[in-house]
Amino acid sequence: VVHGQTPEQPATSYDPATANAEIMPIKQMMQALYTDITKSSIGAVAVGERGHILYSENMLDWKQSSSPTRSLLTNAFSLGNHVWAVGHEQVILHSSDGGITWARQYLKLDAFGPLLDVLFIDDQRGLAIGVEGTILSSNDGGASWTESVITDKLIEAAAVEVTAVEVT
Repeated sequence: VVHGQTPEQPATSYDPATANAEIMPIKQMMQALYTDITKSSIGAVAVGERGHILYSENMLDWKQSSSPTRSLLTNAFSLGNHVWAVGHEQVILHSSDGGITWARQYLKLDAFGPLLDVLFIDDQRGLAIGVEGTILSSNDGGASWTESVITDKLIEAAAVEVTAVEVT
């Protein structure tokens, strides 16, 4: 029996990564842990614990965004109106309006470790980097992600490509 359920109730699968972040009073939100902040087209976006996301137009007055996860968010990156956030359970969130509304693009509940950084070269091509050499890449704005692991061969291939670009 799961805590809080009676034996007659069926056990349900609950994972914080798939639950929406709790909407809280802004005073309480301001006391939460935030792990990253990025400039966005509307001002700034901050991400942090329990999937909390705040946005501000002036860096003084903050509002909470509705977030589709309760996973710890570790990093955010913005490009024009697009903002991506990454975190534990390899969650990747995306906003197309500067950080006001969010949708989940990727989630891996059985992931070994979190995603720690995200970067987009343009609005289509992006990378998310995690622990133990995990790298996710997208060529369609994050609609789909391809997982790989950074290895010595991948590093050597990248070095050869960079050298070829520098020589030409």
